[in-house]
Amino acid sequence: MHPYQLPVWKEAPIVRVLLSFIVGICLQWFFNCSLIFIVIILFSNFSFFFLIYFFSLSIRYRLKFVQSILLLFFVLSVSMFLTFQIDLRNNRNWYGNHISDNMTLQLVIQEPLQEKPKSMKAIAKVHQIQSTSNNLQVKGNLLLYLQKSKKTASLRYGSIILTHKIPQTIVGAKNPGDFDNAKYQALQQVYHQLYLKDADYIILDKKDKSFLMSLVFYLRANVLDVLGN
Repeated sequence: MHPYQLPVWKEAPIVRVLLSFIVGICLQWFFNCSLIFIVIILFSNFSFFFLIYFFSLSIRYRLKFVQSILLLFFVLSVSMFLTFQIDLRNNRNWYGNHISDNMTLQLVIQEPLQEKPKSMKAIAKVHQIQSTSNNLQVKGNLLLYLQKSKKTASLRYGSIILTHKIPQTIVGAKNPGDFDNAKYQALQQVYHQLYLKDADYIILDKKDKSFLMSLVFYLRANVLDVLGN
């Protein structure tokens, strides 16, 4: 006879906690719940969990299962809260919260440009939004597509450009089974894209780059060159 084996979630309680944490991340990712809703769930579970300790020992024993459920929901709400905080869209300084018609974007190219059939592509950091009233320091990246030209060829990692063009939301898959670029980019916290012709931007003389990333891109280019040969 085979000895009785406990289910894995009873044998290793950490599995239940981990699953609850993952479910919380998924719920927040797909439904983007408000902060108030998350805080209500968080403190409700926290309060009821410790309220049980004020009951008699016999009642606490009967409510042991309920207390376990409350603990898992508490972990779930904590993971939702952390996911909310990490999501740049919930940051007041995210550039997407300040887009308007009369503005100038200061973009910093975050990588060497990649050549595409009809354009050059790169990730660009939105560093500043300039308006007639003030200059606002913002956060967030976007997909940048540039017209192929001599002007584009002068752009490098760290180059800074100014443009009046308004970023457009990345469109998801149009047909079932198609690659969903919007979801893929959202995992990188990139939600907008920008197509620029030569007349749509100007290049500033200064650059914004780090020595470490410059070294990384230099080594990567040399490794790819060696592998290509």
